[in-house]
Amino acid sequence: FQDGHIYTFQATLCNFLGACGSAMGRVIIFSSLVPSVSIPGNTLRSMKPNALLSIRAVGTIPTCSNAASTNVTTREYLSYSWSISSGSGSSSVPLNLRSISKDPARFLLPAFSLQINTLYTIAVTTSLSLASSSAASVSTQVYVVSGDLVVVIGGSNTRNMRVGERLTIDASRSYDENMEISLESPSSSLFFAWSCLQLTPVLSDDCSALFNQAL
Repeated sequence: FQDGHIYTFQATLCNFLGACGSAMGRVIIFSSLVPSVSIPGNTLRSMKPNALLSIRAVGTIPTCSNAASTNVTTREYLSYSWSISSGSGSSSVPLNLRSISKDPARFLLPAFSLQINTLYTIAVTTSLSLASSSAASVSTQVYVVSGDLVVVIGGSNTRNMRVGERLTIDASRSYDENMEISLESPSSSLFFAWSCLQLTPVLSDDCSALFNQAL
């Protein structure tokens, strides 16, 4: 057999009545197996800085039936090497960011690992564990968009109270999606401006005189 050649075999079976049937098989000769790899999803995707970055690679090995084996069955035979850089093409800058995933086929970064308004290129190279010279690569791009300011007011949207009672409106759980939240004081870096509108018995665009202090 010669490398790169395709051989077709045919077997014919006949019975004593003269009826015959046949089947064919094909063999492709490889000098070495070359894996393939893909990254499911769009080649350009976006995310906010407070989200986990999770990129999955699917590696396959060609079989004699000219089909690709599944990622599950080839997991023990393939190795994966990930890299991430900011920018793209000749202007890209390699970054020393390591995946925290225990699955070698997945690239995982914690929230707030990437900078806003920045384009990143994530590349993966897969190779046969016993033949590192046979490898395939693919890449995808991620753009980190600016997050939102999220205002959170605790309690119900509508409240009832009696005359003389004290009303506290708390927005301390508000947060900025571009900043990592402190568990002790999630809104410590935010500035608040309050306004009040009276609806009944008469409409008024200012009822601040009802509130003598802000907590």
